[in-house]
Amino acid sequence: MTLASRLVAGQEYRLTAVGQWIDWYIPCDAEGFPSPNPLFWPFECLRRAPREQWFALIGAIDRNRETQFRIGRQRTVIVPATGMLTCFANDVGFAYWNNVGSLELTITRTH
Repeated sequence: MTLASRLVAGQEYRLTAVGQWIDWYIPCDAEGFPSPNPLFWPFECLRRAPREQWFALIGAIDRNRETQFRIGRQRTVIVPATGMLTCFANDVGFAYWNNVGSLELTITRTH
């Protein structure tokens, strides 16, 4: 569930994701989903992007946590640094084993 593409600093890109993936038994798209019940609450802080929803599509430049940003279904972003855009489903690191499905991400340079 990882995708990488080289982006250039200062350039604007439109990122568009389509498709569906499933976290254990919960289907969703790139927007992800909120914790469906209190059993999920203690694990929210363990997500790779703790403040974003479960399974939201997240991107980062060169896997740098400080450059992480939510993509969701669509996002236009001016890239702050040149590097590889790596995308992932926002989950806890030890729970990727129960995930299935995929998204297709289209990256278009707009300027």
